Amino acid sequence: MAKAQKKKTCFVICPIGADDSPERRWSDDIFNHLIRPVTDECGFDAERIIEDSRPGAITENIVAAVYEADLVIADLTTLNPCLPSAPMEQISGIA
Repeated sequence: MAKAQKKKTCFVICPIGADDSPERRWSDDIFNHLIRPVTDECGFDAERIIEDSRPGAITENIVAAVYEADLVIADLTTLNPCLPSAPMEQISGIA
């Protein structure tokens, strides 16, 4: 009997937004109708942090997921409503 091959992991970084917010619906659509079908076809198990049940700080969980994943996809189609713009402006040198 052939041993089942474990799927590779794909961590998807994306806007989260509140449940049923326009940002969340957009992010869910991109994930469910674009990213997940392609990753499934390519043998990857795609997950987002909102589907992660690990306890702990969200930032620590994101860093761990990025480090552990075989593939990382970043959905940059919208702004992240949970991220204040001031720190990003400082990081990018805009401020």
